[in-house]
Amino acid sequence: MLAETDSTEKMTGNKKGKKDKKAYTLIELLVAMAILVIAFALVTILYVRASRVRRIISAGSEIQQVLNQMMRTLAYRDRTNTVKSLSTATNLYQQAGWVFGKYLVFGNAEEQKKQYYYIAPGENEPSSTGSDTTLWYGEAVSIPPANWICLDPNRRVTLLSGSCFEFYDGSNRKLESVENETPVRVVIQLIGKSNDPSLKTREPVLLKTGLRLRNKPSF
Repeated sequence: MLAETDSTEKMTGNKKGKKDKKAYTLIELLVAMAILVIAFALVTILYVRASRVRRIISAGSEIQQVLNQMMRTLAYRDRTNTVKSLSTATNLYQQAGWVFGKYLVFGNAEEQKKQYYYIAPGENEPSSTGSDTTLWYGEAVSIPPANWICLDPNRRVTLLSGSCFEFYDGSNRKLESVENETPVRVVIQLIGKSNDPSLKTREPVLLKTGLRLRNKPSF
């Protein structure tokens, strides 16, 4: 009987030992939780950084897209042909009272209308006040247009102060007026920055191109 009791106690003790080995202590659980928290924090940080990088790349691409569209419209034509481009021009004009270099006024000898491109702030039309500068287009017979079209209708980009039109003659001399001069080349410079508040510190995007006006002898 004594031997059987000892044998039973040994078996019971072995089972208890096995159960104790399978159990986790409080310290082990805390260590495991700490590792999980650290791993989750690292994954979160990496995700936030990747999202920010993706956002910056996307914003830069969007600015480039808007500026490219403006430049193509200026140099060639709008897809709907609503907006005229320099490819149709036969004459350039001076606009009294406007800051030279911030506008481009041209026309075609076959039409009586003048086409206006104006770099200026404004909500529904160009204004002398405001900060969100963009590119406007309008048409008129002899006076500045009554109706304007914003070439960035969603206002994704703000054009900075360096955005301008420059005019050069046949000797590559920069002109300060087109009233009594004969420009042969127009340089268009657009500097854009995203209107997203979280991207205000990012570097602006510069797009610059020159267009030689050789479609008419008058140029």
